[in-house]
Amino acid sequence: MSTHRCALAGALLLGHAGVVCAQSDASLAATGSVEVIIVTAQKRSQSSQDVPIAISALTAAAMEKAGINDIFDVARHVPGLQVQQNTNPLNTQFRIRGIGGFGNIPNFEPEVAYYSDGAFRSRSGLGIGDLVDIQRIEILKGPQSTLYGKNSTAGVVAVYTEEPADRLKLSGEMTVGNVKAASDALTWQAKASLSGPASESVGLGLSATYFDQGFLLDNAWTGGGINDMKRYALRGQLVFKPADALKLRLIVGHAAIPGSAGGGEPDLFYGTAPAAINAAFGVPCADNDPTDRIVCRNYAGEVSLESNEATLIATYDFANGFELTSTTSWDQYRMTKVLDADQLDVAVLDFNDRQTGDSVQEEVRIASPTGGRLDWLAGAFYYDNSFKRGGWAGHSTFVLGPQAPMLGIAPGLQAGQQGNAGTLLSGNDTQYFAVFGQVTWHLTERFAINAGARWQTESKDTVVTHSLNHTTPTLISIALLPASVDADLSHTVDAVTWTVTPQLFFTDDTMGYATASHGFKSGGFNGDWGRATPAQRAFKDEEVDSYELGVKSRFAQGRVQLNAAAFYSDFTNYQEAGFIALQFLVTNAEGVSARGVELDLTALLTDSLTAELNATYARTKYDSYTAGSCYPGRVPDNSVTGSCDLSGQPLTNAPELKTHAALQYEVPVSIGAFYARADWTWTDEYFTNSNHDPRQVQSGFGLIDARVGVRVGALDVALWGNNLTDETYTTQSAVSNLFANDPAYQSFLAPGLSYGVTIRYRL
Repeated sequence: MSTHRCALAGALLLGHAGVVCAQSDASLAATGSVEVIIVTAQKRSQSSQDVPIAISALTAAAMEKAGINDIFDVARHVPGLQVQQNTNPLNTQFRIRGIGGFGNIPNFEPEVAYYSDGAFRSRSGLGIGDLVDIQRIEILKGPQSTLYGKNSTAGVVAVYTEEPADRLKLSGEMTVGNVKAASDALTWQAKASLSGPASESVGLGLSATYFDQGFLLDNAWTGGGINDMKRYALRGQLVFKPADALKLRLIVGHAAIPGSAGGGEPDLFYGTAPAAINAAFGVPCADNDPTDRIVCRNYAGEVSLESNEATLIATYDFANGFELTSTTSWDQYRMTKVLDADQLDVAVLDFNDRQTGDSVQEEVRIASPTGGRLDWLAGAFYYDNSFKRGGWAGHSTFVLGPQAPMLGIAPGLQAGQQGNAGTLLSGNDTQYFAVFGQVTWHLTERFAINAGARWQTESKDTVVTHSLNHTTPTLISIALLPASVDADLSHTVDAVTWTVTPQLFFTDDTMGYATASHGFKSGGFNGDWGRATPAQRAFKDEEVDSYELGVKSRFAQGRVQLNAAAFYSDFTNYQEAGFIALQFLVTNAEGVSARGVELDLTALLTDSLTAELNATYARTKYDSYTAGSCYPGRVPDNSVTGSCDLSGQPLTNAPELKTHAALQYEVPVSIGAFYARADWTWTDEYFTNSNHDPRQVQSGFGLIDARVGVRVGALDVALWGNNLTDETYTTQSAVSNLFANDPAYQSFLAPGLSYGVTIRYRL
């Protein structure tokens, strides 16, 4: 190894490089190298090291070694990715490099697109289930609007499942553990899969998983618990090869949360008004710590979710090397949630939420053979989605409880009478069509230019209707569902996105690239409750210009892999959400910028010891945002809209620095193999509330995970622990549901210390 490469490894391995540099070239040439991962980030199979995109790719083997079970685990190992969840599992959002939205507004589409086996999914929350039979996960960082198009101005999270095996393959897994909360929560999970050939031309696969977790919050008022979780998922696959050139792959899935108490309820800080109301009714809450996982609620609420999907992937290989691919997919989901909206110890207001969505899509593309002077692909994509909120027979959206008549909302005005109710019915229909193409021109053996473009047209039709079962002024009619709102809104837009990326292979193992791209995300309408008029419900189209410089390299005979990137993205009319006047609203930040650097390093220090180091430093800020939300006590800058100017502030939930480091050790022993692993992550401080309340800044924190196990033949037993130092940290916070101008607020907490044992068997 040359002197300068040894110095570089020493700087990046943070103390481990001495091991690498002390070894001779002969020892480095020993068997083993960093795994080369094949990805489809550019819609064709390539080594991740040859793709001029910043990618974090995790294989099934890597996820198994790290104990990754769901997308939240993935985020701990990929610093550029953050995953947030609040009041229910469907309200889950991805953020990449600090860019991404909030899930509280269901028809507010995300900036990070989620794909399942090549099929686009409208809600990120449909991808948070337990990972079973996963082949790999690809996280594409930065705008991907050319090849992926819709809702990908911050990046893409793509999950790919394993095809049925060409021999009989059976696996089973059982995990039993405990999550430390106010009261410890027993957790267990079972996974099973079976696949193999049914004939020479047919392969079949079936997988199932079930997860059961106890309560993460104690309810001091009722003596019970809140936020348990039970979920299951089934997936079936059929691969049919009627001819050598043709392959048909059908994937059918069903997942459900049959009913969980709370499902994602927050811990609370009772401010002036809530505390006074509880005391006035003689039910003061003895606990007022929003981080101790103890709450006082007269009703915990319940959430259920069911989703179904089917995807057919057809590929045809022409004799001249061209490949035709068709991806046809359908999905639907239904979520219901009932909760105590007043967040008090008394029954004032209940919220009944029902959301349904269904979509169909088709993508067809043709790709040229590779290896020539010109590689290209071209395709078309059609997507049709229908979303509805409300319309739950026998369940009004908001219903006043028995204590409502005793609660005043203004001098001489009661909250209303028990049974006063109002219903929100909103719908959003989306039609999207695009044609796209990409060309790679190999000017020399080492230098190529990649260029792509996409033309897209998108139409959105939004309907909002409020209805009341009463005529007198109440909390519902004044603040939540004024009968005067009845909107029928439409938005149609055409746009062109593009990307240009020269790439140069300095050596066979080192590649550099420079990317300039333009991305786009359609505007739309706020379709939820509130007093916003139809004219005030629109938000604008979002555009982004992005630039990236990157290098991907392997050295020391493939035992060290180092990838790095520097990026800058400039967003215009960035779509952001905030809690304004008792409702979440999408507004536009006139300008947002994201700049930073990333590093991904994997090194085989010895044949038994592997080190990983990943880091993302990203400064994301509102260059101009005059329509932000205001924290309690701050005087609005715009008295008409009640909004505040957040220009110059960092984005919410956007830490500047996030790192991950790991050591993986595995060695043969007399009975099989012994392995051990330790992971450490660090996250800088960040605002947890979109109103930038100075009380709600999460301090920087570190997490330590560890696992140790033995592998004996087909049996694998592992002991593991996550968040071993039991760090308490808030992923998101918000003002109180009903007391937006009160110091009260709600905090959504990440899980504390968890530990357990996993037993896995493969045949």
